[in-house]
Amino acid sequence: MAEYADPELIISEWLATVTGLKIWCDPNLPPNLRFTAAFNHLQRAPGTDDLAVSLDEPLFDVDTYAAEAAHARNAAHTIWQAMTFLLPRHTFANGIFVKRVKASPPCWSPDPTVYRRTASYRVLLHGVI
Repeated sequence: MAEYADPELIISEWLATVTGLKIWCDPNLPPNLRFTAAFNHLQRAPGTDDLAVSLDEPLFDVDTYAAEAAHARNAAHTIWQAMTFLLPRHTFANGIFVKRVKASPPCWSPDPTVYRRTASYRVLLHGVI
């Protein structure tokens, strides 16, 4: 049986390659994270548009954390640019094709310990049939 093409893993690996940023998609953040460099956490959000055989429309939440506001702002904007300008019409090596991306741009999200920007991206994927 073929391995499941998990959109969360596919998109996070692609983002790390394209942006050069740290992208984490594990549900748990690493322990003792100091946020000296911007750190990005990509997670699939709940949704109803999942037809795994030929089409998937996952919603991703991306949170960017940093010790300085400028680092959080710049990293979140770099991800936004990649997701909105580079990802649409991209075909991955496994044949998954990105038809479109809808974005809710990065905004500040309160966090008492670090600077945090959050954004949401809905990605329309076509799979191999």
